[in-house]
Amino acid sequence: MNKSRKVFLLLVTTGLFFLLIGCNRQNVEKVNVDEVKGWANTAAEKIFNGIDEENYSLFSEDFDQEMISGLTEDKFNQIVTQLGKFESGEIIDADKVEGYTRAYYKTRFSKISRDVTFTIVFSGTEDIKISGLFFK
Repeated sequence: MNKSRKVFLLLVTTGLFFLLIGCNRQNVEKVNVDEVKGWANTAAEKIFNGIDEENYSLFSEDFDQEMISGLTEDKFNQIVTQLGKFESGEIIDADKVEGYTRAYYKTRFSKISRDVTFTIVFSGTEDIKISGLFFK
């Protein structure tokens, strides 16, 4: 198994682990997708265009400091190599848990033969930042 595939599987497994733990312990509140679509789509476009253009600065523009520290440019490059070019994406669901808003996107990338679900975790209410990013 090559290194990028191992990194991809590690990211997916870690993301699923934290999502499952979070859902079991916390009160999840459904959110109307239309309520978050405007500002969530703006941030999601930067992420997806950053992947497409292989541009880490654009990709990470709305990250909080912990995300910038945790998802480095080297890890970003591994994600780009794994996914390929961005083809399409749309928000499909949203919820809130303990002050965070999670937006779920169904996406397509050139190197993956199936849909990829991205979960983008937002914190804050006025200065909204991305605090988590998971895909499976």
